[in-house]
Amino acid sequence: MWGLGVVLLAVAGVLGLKAFRTYRYQAAVLRPAPSSAPVPEALRALRLRDVTLKTPQGLEVRGWYVPPTRGSAIVFVHGSPSTRLDLVREAEELARRGHGALLIDMPGHGESRGPPTWGAEHRAALESALDFLTHQPEVDASRIGVFGFSMGCAVAARVAADDKRVAAVALAGAFTRLEDQLRYEFRAWGPITYLPAIAANRDAGLALDELHNEDFVPRLSPRPVLFIAGTADRAVPPAMAERLHALSGEPRDLLLVPGAGHGHYADAGGEAYLSRVGAFFDHALAPRS
Repeated sequence: MWGLGVVLLAVAGVLGLKAFRTYRYQAAVLRPAPSSAPVPEALRALRLRDVTLKTPQGLEVRGWYVPPTRGSAIVFVHGSPSTRLDLVREAEELARRGHGALLIDMPGHGESRGPPTWGAEHRAALESALDFLTHQPEVDASRIGVFGFSMGCAVAARVAADDKRVAAVALAGAFTRLEDQLRYEFRAWGPITYLPAIAANRDAGLALDELHNEDFVPRLSPRPVLFIAGTADRAVPPAMAERLHALSGEPRDLLLVPGAGHGHYADAGGEAYLSRVGAFFDHALAPRS
């Protein structure tokens, strides 16, 4: 009897330690340290300049802006816990095609201060980026797109659902609902790991009940939407992109990048991937007749 008790106590200890480590890991991820990055040479060569935007809450949002040569422009919204560097390869490709590119550090990430909670402050940051672009003389305000990655998709989809200034949307690595994504990513030990991960997100101030891309993508139509997912994504399964694609209206497209994980799609998909992204925005943001 004592032997069984010792075994059960040891198992409980292992499970408790696993739960604690999962919570601690996720809590740390949700509080990224401030950071800065050198300007990529490919963007510097395209007349890039530093910009600082200000949200209605008074938060300063830092970013890079490459003016367009064809009138259209795209805002790039990174994931968590990352920076504007997430989507540099895509921004370079689109800038070379003549589109403007505005890459921003979301509040609480990179060089931007603020709470990293992916809520109202982050939506305000994207809206401020749209304000900035609409006031640039070289930008056609009717031809502005948004490219979101991972957690940035939740911001991009929700803002675009209500803000008709957004004429086209690309969502890469998008989850259906954040809690479902956490259940998937931390599924290895079942509730022992996914429940602490969910708790860490709630304790960090994320409103999980609001981070539901499936509630907002149906409202993007008739504006073009491109869903992107990696077939080897261990954090957000491609099935989530397929579901979002099914929920959205036309025109819509789904790009599954063979061998890609969560992000770094250009590394796995190469020129074929970048060409698909470029062709999508070339068509979606073409001058209106």
